[in-house]
Amino acid sequence: MKYERMPIETIESLGLQIPNLKLLYNEHRGETELRKLIAEDANVSADDVLITSGVAGALFIITTSQLGSTNAGEHNHLVVVRPNYATNLETPRAIGCEISYIDVTFESDFQPNIDEIEDAIKPNTWLVSVTCPHNPIGSTLSREALDRLVTVTKKKGVLLLVDETYRDIAFVRSFL
Repeated sequence: MKYERMPIETIESLGLQIPNLKLLYNEHRGETELRKLIAEDANVSADDVLITSGVAGALFIITTSQLGSTNAGEHNHLVVVRPNYATNLETPRAIGCEISYIDVTFESDFQPNIDEIEDAIKPNTWLVSVTCPHNPIGSTLSREALDRLVTVTKKKGVLLLVDETYRDIAFVRSFL
């Protein structure tokens, strides 16, 4: 059997002309006009808005900027409700963050125990992470539970991350 190479086409042989384009990466914080529109709607500055390519990238940035080496030894503890999205679990572990897990169970209707979360917060805790709707179970926090969690984290002086990736496809009306 004899194989013959197909002819290689060139741009010129196809009769095409490509204009002299400047090839650049996108704006690393997201398209400026989009950031302006979001900022206007949220009543903040466009410089306060960061666009990411999906939630995993945003969660990675949050974890590494808030719990990474700049806070090492000072604020490197995370309280996370699990099961949870892998990025919320593995990125903190990979950067050496101390993690306290609050597990939800069938017996608790997959609701986190807010008292357990509060008790898990230490002097070096910087972030409490929950998902709502819960990933992967799909349960949602009640308005009362979320309000209490906000009160607890404010009182303790820690950040609260509520990952709402699936909010718009939940079967319950969102409270936010």
